[in-house]
Amino acid sequence: MVGGDEEPFSPVADRLSQRAFRTASLPNLRCSSSHADTQPGTVTVFQPRNGIGSTPTPSSGRRQLHGLNASGRSPPAGRRVLRRARKTDAAARLDTVTVPGCVSAWLELHRRFGKLPFEKLFETAIRYGREGFLVSPTIAGQWEKQVPELKAQPGFAEAFMPGGRAPRPGERFRFPEHAEALEQIAKSRGEVFYRGTLAEQIEAHAKKHGGAMRAEDLAAHRADWVTPLAIDYRGYTLHELPPNGQGIVALIALASRSTSISPRSRSTAPTACICRSRR
Repeated sequence: MVGGDEEPFSPVADRLSQRAFRTASLPNLRCSSSHADTQPGTVTVFQPRNGIGSTPTPSSGRRQLHGLNASGRSPPAGRRVLRRARKTDAAARLDTVTVPGCVSAWLELHRRFGKLPFEKLFETAIRYGREGFLVSPTIAGQWEKQVPELKAQPGFAEAFMPGGRAPRPGERFRFPEHAEALEQIAKSRGEVFYRGTLAEQIEAHAKKHGGAMRAEDLAAHRADWVTPLAIDYRGYTLHELPPNGQGIVALIALASRSTSISPRSRSTAPTACICRSRR
């Protein structure tokens, strides 16, 4: 179960990338049996629109529900207000970016549920990033639709438009820079992303283009284990993270027709770890 801001992704609509993701995850799952070890960085390679700020979907093997809110905070409002008068389009977009929380979610989930060495979780993702993967039809279509809006954004064309266009279905896409970032994250257990060279690069990019994000914002980030909210409705139990996520809207809608919302620390349903990685 997931709380997050990404567009829903259908396994049926994009069988190729999902099959590749499942295949990449199987070796670790066989060794570990914990979904926290199933190649957390691989989806950021096969679905580049998600990036390292995407939402993880792990589950544990116990019959208890855990909630992890790893969503990142926005840069201080005062810092964003100071730049408002001289904003470019790029700066306006950068000011909507919150601290990416997915890396911290990977760490927290591995600490609590992981069985394999942290570095091993990224081996397949790093290999696919360097050697490339075949772009599936649905991902290619989504990619192409985003090009007109994003191609002028600093760094987008260099990273996501090889040859000056979006990759076509069946073409091999390589992203060695992304693989290098994942390798650094794996070796440092995420430290490089929030307090190291990657954090410095994020700040430098934001400063260059008028954005508000700074390394201190990344360093201050934390993920929070929370008690999920739950509601019983027609014989089923729906679980959502408490705010800041929007999942409570679904609970309120059902509560208006059923029972009241209440926090639960235990569940009789098979365990999942509900995660949210962006704020």
